[in-house]
Amino acid sequence: MQINSPSPNGKQSVHRIALVMPTMLAVRSVLESPIAKLLANQSNLKVDLLTNAAKDADRISVFKNMSWHHLRRPVGLLHPGNFHLGNLIRKILHRISFGLFSGKFGFGNLVYRFNHKHQFAGHLQKIHLPPQRKKREAVAGNYVDKKYGFPATESQTFFNWLYRTYYSLWDSKARTETFLRTNKPDLIVLYYIQSPQIKPYVIAAKKLGIPTLGVIGSWDKLTTKGPLPPHIDRYIVGSQKMSEELQQYHDIPLDKISITGWPQMDVYESPDLMQDRASLFEAIGIPQDHKLLLFGANSKRLGPHEPDISRHLSQQVAQGIFGACTLLIRPHPKDHTALERYSQFHSPPYVIVQPPEEGRLDYLASLLSHADVVIASQGSISLDAIALGSCVVNIAFDGNLKPEHYASIKRWYELDHYLPVVECGGVQLVENYHALDQAIVTYLENPETHQAGRDCVHRTQLEPFDGKASQRLVDLMLEHMDANMVRKKKQSTQ
Repeated sequence: MQINSPSPNGKQSVHRIALVMPTMLAVRSVLESPIAKLLANQSNLKVDLLTNAAKDADRISVFKNMSWHHLRRPVGLLHPGNFHLGNLIRKILHRISFGLFSGKFGFGNLVYRFNHKHQFAGHLQKIHLPPQRKKREAVAGNYVDKKYGFPATESQTFFNWLYRTYYSLWDSKARTETFLRTNKPDLIVLYYIQSPQIKPYVIAAKKLGIPTLGVIGSWDKLTTKGPLPPHIDRYIVGSQKMSEELQQYHDIPLDKISITGWPQMDVYESPDLMQDRASLFEAIGIPQDHKLLLFGANSKRLGPHEPDISRHLSQQVAQGIFGACTLLIRPHPKDHTALERYSQFHSPPYVIVQPPEEGRLDYLASLLSHADVVIASQGSISLDAIALGSCVVNIAFDGNLKPEHYASIKRWYELDHYLPVVECGGVQLVENYHALDQAIVTYLENPETHQAGRDCVHRTQLEPFDGKASQRLVDLMLEHMDANMVRKKKQSTQ
């Protein structure tokens, strides 16, 4: 789709879209999917990319119509627009309110109350964590300390007041509002809209009359990260299940929801971007006659049990329990302690431990596509594996650790976003080492085991799955922007 809105003199006018992306995963979903190139191909479009990492400026330098801005500081401190009287007054009021109410009536309080109201499984599990773990969870956006629910945890009236106050239009950030007034985007696309970093853009967009699209971005957010912000014109999700959750928990009407599929999975439908099995094995150092067991490790915070699992699998592979095969341990991209935790198992060609790395979705796709069995704790890598037709074994025990019941990994499979995957029967849960070995042997001998369950996961969590999710999302951006331009033109002639 191309932009159609002409300027008053009949020529094609240049339009502008702002992409607000508070997380690394949001950035990856744009820059490592076809979205960036599709936007770059729009000859009469400029794109402002707002992120927290200055390195993203280099990543988009190849796209001539894109410019990078710091998400929290999109204009300089001394920009003249920051000194508008209204902005100065709001800044003073914001500082006063922050000093008085910080930690009492803020974002964490909204998240706690919303999750408590809906009795989400993750919330109910984590409220039993010890104090230090609760602090770590808060850093990750999981506000589970009961102090966030004080006072009147159960009161819907108090929640409604708190929500309106938190998102009130007076609490606008000067830099954000100045940036939008200066750059005048025709559309703001907000990623991971439950992040508190989105708030200034939501408020400023509403004040300035700029239309918005909200991209949920990840399948677990709707049942873990609290309420959605107000003033979003349309919501973008990746699956039918997420659409149902938007309606059920967030009261979003169906006619405001668009299902695009997952842009980051478009590469999975691009065979030319993936290596064939022989080339991949040669590059990694895997004998051509070996089966491939891929262990997708988690971060240290979420995977303290996984070195035990890796040790067991390494021993079994060395003893030939699974026949001729290679175990490849792929750490989480953000696990900077990975080599410390896993390098002891590196013993090519039977066990290969790779360093953590960000990016290279084409390489991950090749690994998942050619893995005979993918082994992982609960997480999105299971969806990636199913998307590419691989069998999945999910670890549902804590290795040699003996945590309290509420902290056991077994309870992860009760989480609201993952329970449907388990109920589909698309993954094999294992609760001890013997069951782990048996599941691997079963899948190696008969890869069709649980195929109906994987089809169920595919249908509910992945479709539409045709390599065109990025195109659908970009088309929605341009259609929404075009419709707004037509509406503004009509209003100006009335």
